[in-house]
Amino acid sequence: MITLISFTIVIGILVFVHEFGHFIVAKRTGVGVEKFSLGFGPKLIGFKRGETEYMISAIPLGGYVKLTGENPDELLTNDPREFGSRSIGVRWSIVFAGPLMNYFLAFILLPLVYIIGIQIPAYLDQPPIVQWVAEDSPAKGAGLQRGDRIIAVNKKEVKDWKVFTTLSQSQQGEKVLIQFERDGRIQEKVLSLPSDSSFSGTPGLFPQMDARVGGIVDDSPAEKAGVKPGDHIKKIEGTEIIHWLQMSELVKDYLGETISLTIEREGKCVTMSLAPSTMIEKIVEKSPAELVGLREGDIIRSINGAEVVHWKNALINDTFPQGTQLTLGVNRDGQNLSFTVTSNGNDALGIKVSGKIGIIQLDETILKKFDFLSSLKEGFNQVIEMTGLTLWALGKLFTYKLSIKTLGGPILIAKMTGSAAKTGFSSLLIFTAFLSINLSVLNLLPIPILDGGHLFFLLIELIRRKPLETKKIELAQKIGFALLLLLLLTVTYNDIMRSVPKKYLEFFPWR
Repeated sequence: MITLISFTIVIGILVFVHEFGHFIVAKRTGVGVEKFSLGFGPKLIGFKRGETEYMISAIPLGGYVKLTGENPDELLTNDPREFGSRSIGVRWSIVFAGPLMNYFLAFILLPLVYIIGIQIPAYLDQPPIVQWVAEDSPAKGAGLQRGDRIIAVNKKEVKDWKVFTTLSQSQQGEKVLIQFERDGRIQEKVLSLPSDSSFSGTPGLFPQMDARVGGIVDDSPAEKAGVKPGDHIKKIEGTEIIHWLQMSELVKDYLGETISLTIEREGKCVTMSLAPSTMIEKIVEKSPAELVGLREGDIIRSINGAEVVHWKNALINDTFPQGTQLTLGVNRDGQNLSFTVTSNGNDALGIKVSGKIGIIQLDETILKKFDFLSSLKEGFNQVIEMTGLTLWALGKLFTYKLSIKTLGGPILIAKMTGSAAKTGFSSLLIFTAFLSINLSVLNLLPIPILDGGHLFFLLIELIRRKPLETKKIELAQKIGFALLLLLLLTVTYNDIMRSVPKKYLEFFPWR
């Protein structure tokens, strides 16, 4: 219910702000407004004031403002109240006002968030002193070490970890200059960031993250061993644990082996034993593993009837003699399945596995508030950052470097809106601002029936010094409508496939 209510309110606000932009500029320039509708389709409720009918319509995903003389096939009389009879400049300002208002809304909401106060990860408030360098990461390859103090990234001074939260997303596949202090000396290293969003938004540099348990995965080794939320993992196999990622890196190679775990609970140390499960983290495309139906996230319980530990080295290195036939006992979403797979000419199954004990990190957050001027600065910076990420994603999408499968539609947006609402009012405002920026940018794309399409037609009219023929505009709008409908169906399909439990996907013939 929270999801439905919050989604309806957020979409209603975004649509109202957008259409109000068209409405107010039309009124200010003397163009007649016949209808102002939140939603499409049949009218549910409404009233008329002056020349304008205000209403709420049945389909809530959008809205419209009906201007006098805006349809290409309407007979114009050079009346200044007719949209089509006004100058290109007036028409351009009316059309552009919708996306502009959505963008302006973000500049209002985000500073408000910082005034109210925002829950941020505790590490973002820490000085940028490296507490862990991930194995096989760009930072590790460049020689950065624990204890290095980051001074600047691409010659821009940094004072906290915020810059690293979006670094690999905004600069995938690019080189980054890191300046840092070590033993009183300033040094520089150039990092080549991966192109596949590795290392969770950083080039492999991490702040302090204690190995504290926030949650337990059902039916996991940790649950069976008696690990509880709030436990602080101190040692694994006698090795002192100083960082959450250290624990993950240490556990990953213990496939099915029994290990000792020392935890601190309520001031007392407790030692327990458990055997990490073997999870498939990655499957190579068109590999033997993928062809037989194995998936990322599957837990391998046995191989040819034997415990996984007997196949440890072969699994870690994915090296099986060519033609080796293996029967894998797998647990997937609580179901026990069996797959028979044969290694290929590369002596591999095409899988990457890792040991998992089934614990979730405790996310420590702090409430941070800003004064008025600082809130304006932080909010404006956040708008620019969100805009950059939106444009970056569009660029990756149009250059086929980002799969259309990653896109979400109304179902995903509704879920994310509900999650933001449950997290808190500030989170909901941030998500609303992000959606508003996306709506603004997407509406400016030169696609017929979108505002950007109308602006494009006006540009052509300006160059030709006469409007396009009505038939050409109508044809372009039909094509634009078909493209948007196809996109809507695609993102809705993506949403459904994300929502359906994995065990039911087996029944889909097109999966």
